[in-house]
Amino acid sequence: MGEREPPDADRVAMPPGLDTSRAIPTFSGCYKVGTGGFSLAYSVEDQVEFGTLLVVVWDEGAGERIWQRTYDFVPRRGQVVLEGFVLPSYITSVGFQVTWSGCGVIFTRFNVFVVLDAPKMPMDPAWVSVLRISCQWARGESTPDGAASALTQKLWENGHYNGGRPGYTRYFRDPNGWPVDDGERFYLRAFLDDPWFPYGQCNDFANFLICLITSISNPTNKARRTHQLLFTDAANFRTNWITPAGQSPTKAEWTYHQFVSTNRVWDGCLTFGEGIFVIGMEFNGYKAGLVEVILRYDWQSAPPAGWFVPEVSAISADQIPPWPWAN
Repeated sequence: MGEREPPDADRVAMPPGLDTSRAIPTFSGCYKVGTGGFSLAYSVEDQVEFGTLLVVVWDEGAGERIWQRTYDFVPRRGQVVLEGFVLPSYITSVGFQVTWSGCGVIFTRFNVFVVLDAPKMPMDPAWVSVLRISCQWARGESTPDGAASALTQKLWENGHYNGGRPGYTRYFRDPNGWPVDDGERFYLRAFLDDPWFPYGQCNDFANFLICLITSISNPTNKARRTHQLLFTDAANFRTNWITPAGQSPTKAEWTYHQFVSTNRVWDGCLTFGEGIFVIGMEFNGYKAGLVEVILRYDWQSAPPAGWFVPEVSAISADQIPPWPWAN
């Protein structure tokens, strides 16, 4: 749902390989944990027809070498089987260094992102710029809940809530000009490019958390709001003590708040009190922890039917339409 990563960015392509005739010799790959049976295609511009190929693989998060193999007297164009190489059983980023020794020495490096399964919408296909973050923040996790918990906590620890000002999300409206609750557009590239990244309002935090979670294949991939957009012209509730990302503990009066939810709640924008993370929280417990008092309209989950998957956009910040509409 939405746009692919911009053509001027690196992208996820399979399989990775060595090709020194390109300005950027390799692209990153995205594979499921525990995958084996790899082969490496390569092409080297050299004055000799045969040489030696050295392939070294390391876990980038741990900085540890996990596999190495030397292939002697191989042609300068061909394919080698990475015998015995199996990807780790946990989320991480694996680095490859491929060195050709012939008339001269040529080498290249590329990454393989190790995820739980095929990325899901809206990260299908996944953006490399998102995978770099999700595979770092969730490194070592091997279950969907563990990954979602790690990503939620890291987003809050690294994030900066902007106080509710317009950020990188815009709403849709129907032909009559009324706001539509079952979707929105998230300007992902602009969000990633912000010098204060991750920086934004609750929509941006929820939408980016969805991108992180779905990039590593966790099915927890829906957004919800506390109130319908039609009723957000004034504050609807006052929060309990919360700590928004990058801010001090506070009580706030909000028109609505957006979070990630299916049957449980994940919220990387805030913690309750001074450090109670919202990771896999039951809905009623989340509601009680967030709302101190209703000021106007009671909690009205939006969209009424349940939740939505945001549409992602690859346009830059200077192309984002004026607040609040995407259309």
